[in-house]
Amino acid sequence: MVSLAALLISAGALWYSRGQKLAADRSARAAEESATAAAETADIDKARRAEELDNAERNRVVWRLEHTGDMWYRLINCGTESAYGVQIDAGELIVEEAGPFGEIASDGAEPLLLARSWASNADRIVVTWHHQPDLSDEPRYRELLV
Repeated sequence: MVSLAALLISAGALWYSRGQKLAADRSARAAEESATAAAETADIDKARRAEELDNAERNRVVWRLEHTGDMWYRLINCGTESAYGVQIDAGELIVEEAGPFGEIASDGAEPLLLARSWASNADRIVVTWHHQPDLSDEPRYRELLV
């Protein structure tokens, strides 16, 4: 009888320890999943910050060419910062009042007179500028449709 009681107690202990092991395994899996989720969240945050920096860089100077009538246009800096040493390459277009401009501030604009000659099919200008007032950085380029 004592041996039967000992057998039942040991079976109960075995069953209990098995349950504890399963609970520990579930806890370890949950901790691993939590760590993986935290790492993925950190990666997403890092990618989002990189994208925000890229967007901020792209939005520093954004050009728009607005047709104001006849052959007159306005070159507008729609960006968040000033552009320096701004130059216009009009290619085969006839151009007047095309700079160079020392600075075009954020939301600033400069008038341009652009016309096509009879022999030209040109429809673009290239704007070149710098982010630094001393023009020490690499020039940036943007092609705009006329």
